[in-house]
Amino acid sequence: MTFNRPDITTREVVEKILSRLAEASEPLPSHLELYRRILLAQNNVKPNISSSLPKLKEKAPQRLSQNKPMLTFHEIELDWTELQALFSQISELAKEYLKPAPEEIDELDEIAVGLDTLKEATQDWFGSGTLLQKGKSKKTKPSATTGSVIQASMYPWLAAYANELSPLVGKDSWHQRYCPVCGGNADFAYLEKEYGERWLVCSRCDAHWYFYRLACPYCGNQEHDKLAFFTDDKGFYRLYVCEKCRRYIKAIDLRKADEEILLPLQRVYTLDLDRQTIEQGYKAED
Repeated sequence: MTFNRPDITTREVVEKILSRLAEASEPLPSHLELYRRILLAQNNVKPNISSSLPKLKEKAPQRLSQNKPMLTFHEIELDWTELQALFSQISELAKEYLKPAPEEIDELDEIAVGLDTLKEATQDWFGSGTLLQKGKSKKTKPSATTGSVIQASMYPWLAAYANELSPLVGKDSWHQRYCPVCGGNADFAYLEKEYGERWLVCSRCDAHWYFYRLACPYCGNQEHDKLAFFTDDKGFYRLYVCEKCRRYIKAIDLRKADEEILLPLQRVYTLDLDRQTIEQGYKAED
């Protein structure tokens, strides 16, 4: 059985991930249990984005030709009440499993109880990764915990758009360093089964797009003496590093896979690789 490219995350993929986690013979490590509980919370959300799709699909060819993502924040059909409930649920999970600092807890609580604050924080996260704190006149970067909770809360909507809009992106029509659907950065990659071409995976919506093998997906560096990759003993996992911007991206080589690959699960399986790489002085995507 061959697998050329993994599916974009659909409900079917989520069910497969939950099933694989349920097959574990021992209690899950805490990071996998947190991931499982977040998946269950996300899976209860059923975004209705149908009314926004016709205009988005109509605008898509022009936006892509201008190297612009197909989706802007104000075009997302968000159910704010449902988003607020999901944010509150994931926020509580983050407090339980990640043990954030008191100031991070205060930040999460402020966003969870105030719909206006949630709207502002979500828009700032989507557009610039900054958070306008209540009572302050300038923007300050949110904590890593807050950013992760916002990202996990927005995921059901962004993934729904990725499933609808990604088929409009031709393999050779988009080679940018950011996602053609939502504009997010890549945080994972894979080499496809047939030709070993490198595809990037969006950190926000899970859309995939083709990208050059010998180029940094963050700074665009193409100087071969400043690019490198490392593999595990089996050659399945890869770590691409750029000595120019000191960033890295994890990848898997599907040519070495002997079972169906569930990309979101691979992100979590390889968290220890993130830790080791960061200890070596490299940074993940911003």
